[in-house]
Amino acid sequence: MQKQILKALIAGGMLVIMNPDANAQNWSLTGNAGTTSANFIGTTDNIDFRIKTKNVTRLTIKNNGKVGIGTAAPGHLLTLSSSTGPQMQIINPSNLAGTTAGQRLTTGSGWDVRLQTCQDTSWLELTDGANLRVQRWLGLNYYPGNSSAFLTTGTGNTNIAIMDGNLGVGTQLPAEKLEVTGNIRLTRGGARSLYIDDALAGVNGNDLTLQAGGTPIYGPVGASGGNVSINAGNTNSAGSQAGGNIFLTAGRNAWNNGVNPGARHGDIIFRGGGVGQVTSIVEHARIDGTTGAMALGTATPATGYRLTVAGKIICTELKVQAQPFPDYVFDSGYELKTIDQVQDHINTFKRLPGMPSACEVETNGMSVGEMQTKTVEKVEEMMLYIIQLKNQNEALQKRIELLEKK
Repeated sequence: MQKQILKALIAGGMLVIMNPDANAQNWSLTGNAGTTSANFIGTTDNIDFRIKTKNVTRLTIKNNGKVGIGTAAPGHLLTLSSSTGPQMQIINPSNLAGTTAGQRLTTGSGWDVRLQTCQDTSWLELTDGANLRVQRWLGLNYYPGNSSAFLTTGTGNTNIAIMDGNLGVGTQLPAEKLEVTGNIRLTRGGARSLYIDDALAGVNGNDLTLQAGGTPIYGPVGASGGNVSINAGNTNSAGSQAGGNIFLTAGRNAWNNGVNPGARHGDIIFRGGGVGQVTSIVEHARIDGTTGAMALGTATPATGYRLTVAGKIICTELKVQAQPFPDYVFDSGYELKTIDQVQDHINTFKRLPGMPSACEVETNGMSVGEMQTKTVEKVEEMMLYIIQLKNQNEALQKRIELLEKK
């Protein structure tokens, strides 16, 4: 009898859910009136509630309140499951044609959640494997297999990459803890600094290397190496302001206090390739961090000298401030040796009085200022000898003239 009534209702265009219990009310699929908050569709026992189509369960409400769509065993308050196509898709129906930028919230098909426009040109994507990507303007991809993450733009260019603990800016394959392809700018404001942390006690400090192109030994084949420029700040002022200074400061040793002479400050060293040196770097100049003395062509400044040069020097002018200058030769109290005394000294020592021997100069070198002073001293003494000879010559000439008159 119930089947006949159901057929009649369907034929009449109306479907009613009927309960065989005579005390229960039937629900119409075309709407119901007179319902109250006590009315519901569901179960009152411990059985799950299910909705089917084509005799396949599509929605399950477990007796514990968990809801499953596409699954009869939801593990969460809401579980979506689909073997084909997106698991969930929310679309703005006014933009389905794609002529304007509509919105979708979609899950499934290789990604867990995607929020995108209907033109498929921009989206925010949470993919399987815990990836997050924003297409077009921002992209962040994480790949657990190789421990990397990328921040990209819609053009596909990688702006920031994190790979195996290395951070790259403008590169996908950073080989160091920080690798930048392009320029680095520290904007205006307070003082900006680049620090290498202090080393632990008993551990040598870390090195900081600035290098332009190539490796420390080999550079690009068939091309010049890159330059390293250190430019201080410029100024444009009519006042007393000056351009910025460049400071090169070697490391200091706090124990270099006169009590511990072996504790030295660090030196400033200039290095480069040498003649015939292919795979090694040689030292060209050094400034001693303790004395401030500079050495060229050698790593050890000579003791007591401000500049040590192992090699030749050429210049257009050299000024030596010798003190005292030998004008004292012309003082009335100056003891000028006689010509006989000078001759005896030359015969004995094979050099002028007061001049160093050849052996001394060859062994210890000579002071330019001291030698210049001694040379001028000898020239001035020679002038006095010439004057003596002139006076003697004039006296002899007068005697000859007197004798001729007789």
